[in-house]
Amino acid sequence: MNPIRPIRFLPNIGELGIGFLTLFLLLANTACDRDATPEKLSTLGGLTMGTTYTVKINHQGKPFPLEKINTGIIEILTRVNGEMSTYVENSDLSMINQSETLGWIPLSSNLYQVIDMAMQISDLSEGSFDITIGPLVNLWGFGPSKTKTVPDSPTIKAALLNSGYRKIKLRESPPALQKTIAGIYIDLSAIAKGYAVDLIAEYLEQTGIENY
Repeated sequence: MNPIRPIRFLPNIGELGIGFLTLFLLLANTACDRDATPEKLSTLGGLTMGTTYTVKINHQGKPFPLEKINTGIIEILTRVNGEMSTYVENSDLSMINQSETLGWIPLSSNLYQVIDMAMQISDLSEGSFDITIGPLVNLWGFGPSKTKTVPDSPTIKAALLNSGYRKIKLRESPPALQKTIAGIYIDLSAIAKGYAVDLIAEYLEQTGIENY
């Protein structure tokens, strides 16, 4: 059976921050790990982004510095969380959401790439995928501020006025974002975890790990 490679940039991984952030080990010769003995299989994991992560590596007898690799994975997850979380008050994304400026706001290359991809998906889905639904996510209690109150129609309409992916603009060089209204609130929960998985996959391959 042919090797199965990681799927790149799945935008719906971890939709709205729910679910496990998991990388599965896939053998080069089979898709079911039937040859992976305990001596060949190593598992790394921990807590991140309000959930857990698991990385399984089939090192096939090769000596890999697992502690160092896990440190690298944690660094990637910490960086993505620090750039794209709405739960971290001083993350790059939180600072953008708190800003009322209508001028250009500088972006990191990672943040630009994720928002740019999200905008492309919004175009392809005719707005069905929209990272500016943050005001509605928060209104219904699915964001950092928890609430059990069902919003009334006027409140929902007011939140909708601050939503719409066409109300933000991107600039590639230097990377920057511009709001057309101050109340725009971006939520990347439906795409940031998938991006983190991609970064970890690239990191593992750069380390020489092929089966994970």
